[in-house]
Amino acid sequence: MIPFPPFFPTAGFLISAAIGAVMGVAGCFSVWTLYDNLIDDPRVRAEVRDTMVAKVEHDAALAELAEQTRQRLAAQSAFEQYRLRLAIMQSENTQISVKLEQEIQANEDRLLAAGRSCLLDGADVNWLRQ
Repeated sequence: MIPFPPFFPTAGFLISAAIGAVMGVAGCFSVWTLYDNLIDDPRVRAEVRDTMVAKVEHDAALAELAEQTRQRLAAQSAFEQYRLRLAIMQSENTQISVKLEQEIQANEDRLLAAGRSCLLDGADVNWLRQ
């Protein structure tokens, strides 16, 4: 008889080793899936949510700042246009006032030359109003 080596796998041993390996892989996979679904995924979701909330808040703050800057620039532009219009209107009013004063003086000089000048002053006008 031929002596068997000290360890010669039999069919039953090979089948049980294969079943054990499959069960080990399945066990490892189930433990990994439980860890992933119960521990890792909620933590990752929370981190991503916190990161996204911070990013959205940052983007909203930047958009609000941009809108405030746009409104400030628009207000400055409108103010500058109104200031220029006011300066033009004041200049026109000054020119009209000077022209009217010159016309009044010319009319008074003409009346004085014709001997028909009005000798009333402010006190006479007040007395007439009373």
